[in-house]
Amino acid sequence: MLNKNNEFKGLSIRALVALGTFSLKLYSKKYHINNSDLDEFIDLNLKLLIAEDLLKWNNEFSSVEVTGLGDPFPIDLVEKYPEHSLKLDLITQNIREISASQIYGSWNSDLTYKLLYHVQELCDIEINREFNLNLFKEHNPGTEGWGTIVSENLVGKWLIQLKY
Repeated sequence: MLNKNNEFKGLSIRALVALGTFSLKLYSKKYHINNSDLDEFIDLNLKLLIAEDLLKWNNEFSSVEVTGLGDPFPIDLVEKYPEHSLKLDLITQNIREISASQIYGSWNSDLTYKLLYHVQELCDIEINREFNLNLFKEHNPGTEGWGTIVSENLVGKWLIQLKY
């Protein structure tokens, strides 16, 4: 399922994080996974779309239980979903690494695309079939990969892609 046709080429870091986060939401929906710590992780990732201060946004992950940085997963999440906890941990780590790997260095688009490919494989979906990538490519990554904040109108178009 590795995306070999470069469909992700041209996506900003913000769009990649959104697509990864939306993929996690689809995975959670498919397996009826409901957890407030996971919801906090999802919500914080989606705050990236409108975050003006990237370092401040990045530092907010220290205040949530699911950081996506390899920290131990919340025990209640592991106990309630033992058959999914390892995969959820890997999904969250790959989503988080899309942005975390780019905070302090120059943009490595190939790395960010590869991380989203891993999310796609772990979630067992084809992102380009689930979501209209052209809508996500409307956000210009600029030279640094992040682009400016995503407009409210475009965020709305992206959220509609979730179909629930």
